[in-house]
Parts: sequence; structure tokens; C-alpha cells
Amino acid sequence: QQRQGGSQRNKMTLKRQPDNNHAFLRMQVLNAMHHELQTLRSAYRDYRVDPDDETRTTEPEYTNFTRNFHGCLDYILYTEDAVRRVAVDTLLSDEVVRAHTALPSQAFPSDHLLLAVTVEFI
Repeated sequence: QQRQGGSQRNKMTLKRQPDNNHAFLRMQVLNAMHHELQTLRSAYRDYRVDPDDETRTTEPEYTNFTRNFHGCLDYILYTEDAVRRVAVDTLLSDEVVRAHTALPSQAFPSDHLLLAVTVEFI
């Protein structure tokens, strides 16, 4: 399907489904990222998956959700020597995202979830 005024080269096709090691590889990349001065931290590294269960914390399963792909593509990284993370905004629930099949949808105009963090400068 082609957008009006578009061309075939603007069309992308996902050739394969992401493998089950995606989360493991994502954590390996995050753990390996370092800034010259300090280790970079992901603001959502211990996001509470279930608000009623303090023990279930992890990076979000996805920040991009389409029919053919869902995965965590977006991060807010910071160094703990410069800022202190005060709070992270709650992400849309899985039920809400899946109710619309994919992002963007009529209810949510972006194909990425909003990430927002409140920080305090040290």
C-alpha cells in the first residue's frame, strides 16, 4: 500500500518476527552503556509492572507496539552523579494498548508510548 505522493522505497517490511532473546539482548546493551564520567542508568530500569506488586519491576516490555513488532526502543538515560530520579510516569496498560491492536490508533496518535521522568539536579 502506498501513501499518496510516496514511493515504493519509503515502504518498509518486517522480514521476521523478533526472537525471544530480545529482552535479554536489550539488558546486555543497557548494562554495557557507559558515559565517560559515569555509568548511564535507565530511568525506567525498575518500572513497576504491576502497581499492586512491588516485586515485579523491570524495563518496560515495549515502547513501540505494532501488528508485526513490539519492543522497547525508547529509553531515558541519566547519570546518577548529576541528577536524582524522583518519579517516572505510568505507561499505558497492556490491556489498553492491545484493545486498539497497534499504535498509532484513533485513541493514541503516536506509535511510541510516552516516557516521562521527573528529576532533581544534584
